[in-house]
Amino acid sequence: MNQLALFSDTMPAAPPVPPPADTRRQARERILPIAGKQARRVLEFLRSREKRGGTDHEIAAALEMLPDSARARRTELRDLGVILDSGERRPTPSGRWAKVWVVADISGEIIPAAPPDRDESPNQTSEADDAPF
Repeated sequence: MNQLALFSDTMPAAPPVPPPADTRRQARERILPIAGKQARRVLEFLRSREKRGGTDHEIAAALEMLPDSARARRTELRDLGVILDSGERRPTPSGRWAKVWVVADISGEIIPAAPPDRDESPNQTSEADDAPF
């Protein structure tokens, strides 16, 4: 029987470590069907508020979304140029100032308003549901 000394200079080679998975890409692929609907909800909320717009906290509260989810969807819409920082700030419940987001003037050309609700079972999808937003 071969036994290694506690402080031996020769240690057995460690097994190779697999490369880390692209977790961000995988997470986006898993969340994409939901993100499209959530992004539409965020956009419709901001459209309904017109020039008043909304802060991240207001979006999350009004849509009953987790703040991180609401912020991520808002960031996606901002990165697409669909919404923008109005330049105004409003206080959050904690007293800090937050950016007020509004729909950009051209957003109607980029993302049309969501169609009226359809009677579908949760497992049915349509071509519109395949779009990221």
